[in-house]
Amino acid sequence: MAFKAVLAGCGSMSRGWLSAIAEHPLLKGRVEVVGLVDLHLPTAEARAAEFGLTQASIGSDLDALLAA
Repeated sequence: MAFKAVLAGCGSMSRGWLSAIAEHPLLKGRVEVVGLVDLHLPTAEARAAEFGLTQASIGSDLDALLAA
């Protein structure tokens, strides 16, 4: 069973978090990133594209994304 996660904030630190989720033996396959949120929408879109998160919801409002 995978945990579902929404990453809030897609700046430079998010690259490390997403890399860890994808590569760390204790996290790989156990965490599914289902959303990315950033106040600057193009930043969230770019980070999703960088990590191939094509199915993830992307937005600039965390409350709205969690309510969807």
